[in-house]
Amino acid sequence: MRGPDVAFYSFDRVPRGPMPKGYWPSPELIFEVRSPSNTWREINAKVGEYFKAGVKAVCVLDPDTESVGVYTPDEFPRRHTADEELTLPEVFPDFRVPVREFLG
Repeated sequence: MRGPDVAFYSFDRVPRGPMPKGYWPSPELIFEVRSPSNTWREINAKVGEYFKAGVKAVCVLDPDTESVGVYTPDEFPRRHTADEELTLPEVFPDFRVPVREFLG
């Protein structure tokens, strides 16, 4: 079982009322922070597993390059540097935040 660093679940994926026993929906958005021990092969494998589970977007924060890669199931990853704004139209159409805010 994978455990992301940060996950966002909307009310669209969580049933109203008590959660059914054993039910855990897939999140819409996941953030992973790449550590020095992570290879890009490992990161890409995680991203693929998240998409198979129904995740809409995966953001991989890379402190070494001070950037974030935004992965979606049907597009080539987008890369945003520390001086750019991160946007996530797949999940939050109006979301905009400087990448640098994640690096502090």
